[in-house]
Amino acid sequence: MSHVSTVKRRRPAILIGVAATALVAAGLAVTQFPAAAEPAAAEPFRVYLSPAGTDTNAGLSPEQAVRTLDGAENVIKHHRPAVDVEVLIAPGLYQDAKKTSWDTYLDDHKISFLPVGYVPGSPFTGERPVFQAPKDKEDGASWFNAADPTRATRPTEGLHFHYLEVRNYASGMSFSGGVVDRGHHDLRLPAANGNNHNSLFGMKFQFLGDRYNWNGAELTPGNTAHKGTHAVALRNSNHNSFRNNHFLDLVGVEDPATHGLDAEIIHAFYVKDGSTGNTIEANNFGTISGSPLKIRNDASGNTVTRNRFTRTGTVSDGVFYDRVENFPCTPKPEVTSKGCDTLEKGEVAFFECPSHGNQFTENTLKAVRDANGTVGPQGFGGDRIPTFKRSPYGPTQVGKAGCDSGGQPWLTTRDNVMEL
Repeated sequence: MSHVSTVKRRRPAILIGVAATALVAAGLAVTQFPAAAEPAAAEPFRVYLSPAGTDTNAGLSPEQAVRTLDGAENVIKHHRPAVDVEVLIAPGLYQDAKKTSWDTYLDDHKISFLPVGYVPGSPFTGERPVFQAPKDKEDGASWFNAADPTRATRPTEGLHFHYLEVRNYASGMSFSGGVVDRGHHDLRLPAANGNNHNSLFGMKFQFLGDRYNWNGAELTPGNTAHKGTHAVALRNSNHNSFRNNHFLDLVGVEDPATHGLDAEIIHAFYVKDGSTGNTIEANNFGTISGSPLKIRNDASGNTVTRNRFTRTGTVSDGVFYDRVENFPCTPKPEVTSKGCDTLEKGEVAFFECPSHGNQFTENTLKAVRDANGTVGPQGFGGDRIPTFKRSPYGPTQVGKAGCDSGGQPWLTTRDNVMEL
């Protein structure tokens, strides 16, 4: 296991003092200037959201609140503030908006989404604003997509979400930094820089996936399923923090018209395509019909620690699932975007690499004892499942030419607790 040291840089005050002492010793007068006061932190630029608002409002006061996150983004785009931004969200139900595709970022300044009255870092005692899928939820509908910033330099501060509730969407949210198919050695590679430095704290994701329709009622056979894959997805998204969140009742189903309500896979976190340096800590995962943590395509150097897992995952994918996909060409026209336009049917258009250097430590897993007396995590269906799974590569395999583990193991584990 590697340890990263942080080096703090000090101001050169001691050097100035030495220089001054030398001048005094030489008989020269030295003018002493008072220390400069630290500049006061600038007030954040505030945008107000309310279920009673309208997106034609200015959005700069509670009385002139906008109604949707799209409306809030338009306000920020119009003003382009040179300070941190707070989107202050009044309690209540927000249900009339489809997926938000967010592409606004501020260089060196963060954009935070939080309940009115909440101060980050303080205890939260209020009511979470609730974002619930609209009644006309479409196939694959999700709540929020933080799109690729699409510029040569990425912002050093991202998007930060505090104490909001998201429910009844097929999927939750994603942070995407873009990828390049058929890169070096025909590998799928991250695009430059990524979508980085985002965070979730105190969020609640519940009733996501195909099992639940817009009002939380279960689907019945004959209804159309709305395909969902994740609560949080990372694609070339790095150095993010996910702490103190709740992921509950994430359930996918096969098409109810043909398979009834047989469980289908959905993940709390789907981390892929070079996403690295992310921290998933002190979260609560409960009742999830797929692996709560799916890692894919060189998503390396991530830390999963001090979380609690209850009835999550399946026998086929476990709790922590490292997966690699290869993409053969097919006759379908859309595969030309995957580099298949010059290849024959069946040839592989591009490859992915196994992940490495991830850590799974100090987690608590609700466990069950099987008929043979073996104790292991209790899966979604109540049976014992693997804690870790890697497919199709074995634990020591690096992958095809161009893949590089840096000599790191695929996963480091320690101090995890099985709780019967």
